[in-house]
Amino acid sequence: MKNVIKNKKWLVLRLLLCGIFIAVLFSSGVIVPQLPRDNPSGIISNDDNWSGSAIGQMYTYYPDDKIGTGIQYPQPLIEYTLNLHTGWNLITIPVENTYTAESLCDEIFGCSVILTFNALNQTYLTHVVNTPWDNFPIENGHGYFVYVTSNTTFTVTGTPIETVTVDIHSGWNIIGWFHFYNTTAESLSQQIEGCTVISMFDAITQTFVSHITKASLYNFIIETGMACHLYTTQETIWYGEG
Repeated sequence: MKNVIKNKKWLVLRLLLCGIFIAVLFSSGVIVPQLPRDNPSGIISNDDNWSGSAIGQMYTYYPDDKIGTGIQYPQPLIEYTLNLHTGWNLITIPVENTYTAESLCDEIFGCSVILTFNALNQTYLTHVVNTPWDNFPIENGHGYFVYVTSNTTFTVTGTPIETVTVDIHSGWNIIGWFHFYNTTAESLSQQIEGCTVISMFDAITQTFVSHITKASLYNFIIETGMACHLYTTQETIWYGEG
C-alpha cells in the first residue's frame, strides 16, 4: 500500500514538473506555433517547417511539410521593379499576370505605345494607348517593346512563373527572360535549336547589340525582365531554358 501511494506521489510530481517545463518553453519563445495552412502572407517564421532563399526584395518559401498532410503552402508574392528609359524599351513581365496591352500601358507612367512581334508572320502588332485596336494579351516568356515619354520605373507584383511554352518560328522571334537570376546571350542561344543571332535593345542608346552564336564578341548579360530578339533557322519550342 505504501508503495502504491509512493508511486502515485512520484507520478503527480513528474506530471507537475512536465507541466512547468512545457510552460517555460512556451513563455520563453522556444516553441513557435506553425503558420496556419491557409495563411497567404509568406511571413518569415521561426518554424523549422519552412525553408527558403532570398534575393534582394524577392523571396519564396518552400514547405518541408513534416506533418505529412500533403497540403500545399501558398506561394508568397514577388515584387520586382523595371527601370524604363525615354523612348523604346524591350521588356518582359517576370511574374504571373493578367495584363493586356492596354492595361499594361495604364500601369506604366508615360507609356503611349506597346508592340508585340508576330514571329509566324514576321511582323509587329501595335497597340496605341486609349484605343480599342490590337489589345493583345501579355504572355509569359514573351517580350514587348514599350514606348515611354520620360524615364520611369514600373513595379510588378505576382507569383513566380514556373514554366513557359513559347513557339519559336524560323526567322526572328522575341522571348522574355523571367528567371530571377542572370544568364548570357551565348548560354541562351545554345538552348534554342538553330539560333544563330541573339540581340538585346539598349534603351539608353536606343540601339541593338547583337551576339553571334559561338562568337566571343558582345556576349551580353541577360537580366530579369529583359527580352531579346533572336534569329533561328528552324521551328522549335522554348521552355524557359537558358
